[in-house]
Amino acid sequence: MSLLRKRDLSAFHHWLNDVAKHGSGPMKRFASGLRSDYAEVAAALTYEWSNGPTEGHINKLRLIKRQMFGQAKLDLLRKRVMYRI
Repeated sequence: MSLLRKRDLSAFHHWLNDVAKHGSGPMKRFASGLRSDYAEVAAALTYEWSNGPTEGHINKLRLIKRQMFGQAKLDLLRKRVMYRI
């Protein structure tokens, strides 16, 4: 947890190597997945910005669409999203 809070990329690299050498099966698989997405993880640790707010808005829109399934067309969906009915 401290590795993520400090955003220390070199510590992340050392952690990946330690898990590869001494980790258990599930941890090795987890580290392998992170290693395959290394560029994305490195960017997340390096840069301050994120797309979390965007993901939240998309999640809210999908929730409204699911609630209205089969009940209305795009015009009512637009009104509901814009006016948060």
